[in-house]
Amino acid sequence: MSRQKRRPDEPSASSSSLNKESSSNNFNANAAKNQDDNNKQDRLKGRHFSYVIYPESAPSNWVEELKKRGLAFVVSPLHDKDINPDGTPKKAHYHVIVSWGNTTTYRAAKGLCALLNCPQPQMLKSCNGMYRYLTHKDNPEKFQYKEQPACYNGWVRPLDNADVANIKREIWQTVYIRDCQEYGELLMVCEQLGPEYFEVASRNTLFFKSVCDGYRHNPIRTLQRRYETLIDEDDKKAIKSVMLRHHITLESED
Repeated sequence: MSRQKRRPDEPSASSSSLNKESSSNNFNANAAKNQDDNNKQDRLKGRHFSYVIYPESAPSNWVEELKKRGLAFVVSPLHDKDINPDGTPKKAHYHVIVSWGNTTTYRAAKGLCALLNCPQPQMLKSCNGMYRYLTHKDNPEKFQYKEQPACYNGWVRPLDNADVANIKREIWQTVYIRDCQEYGELLMVCEQLGPEYFEVASRNTLFFKSVCDGYRHNPIRTLQRRYETLIDEDDKKAIKSVMLRHHITLESED
């Protein structure tokens, strides 16, 4: 019986076997590396983790179920007006920050994904930037959500000096937009805006009491001056609405 000749470009049996063994070794090495990377990530520790929740796939009672876990968390307004780079609408979703009392592992935080039926979370070194992203406050190119995030189980945003300064300015603007002529009224509004707003307002009593008193003593001049200094059309519209309630006309319209 004649031996079948191997074509010159056909690999030998031993060469083919070596190639298969090499490919298998590479696959096993990559799998082992990926597993090792996953194990390292699972051991990472932090206090704050962010999640993206899709209403179409999450349980209808996911907020109540998360509250039962006793974890402090905050939920964004429903992001139903976000747009992809190609101009198509994104799926409606919530952004959620969950905060543990002490540091916990990424593996433990990842365990909530089964409850929420959501993608894996992101560990946050600081939740301040993520908190502002809940409404796209620092992203003017994105849709600006006006509804305030909802806090549960005593969640309070950690504040640094820059945050306190920004919130203090927002509260000062709120005095005129929400027509707060008494410090007590302002505190009621701040309680609605969020615990961090109430905290900043209550720690700056003299400042905000003086602002409210000055506004109450001369609302006409104060509102007219405030309107003239504004650039944002939405803010100007809000101030003008307050002026109309007080039967105040703009000096330019007299």
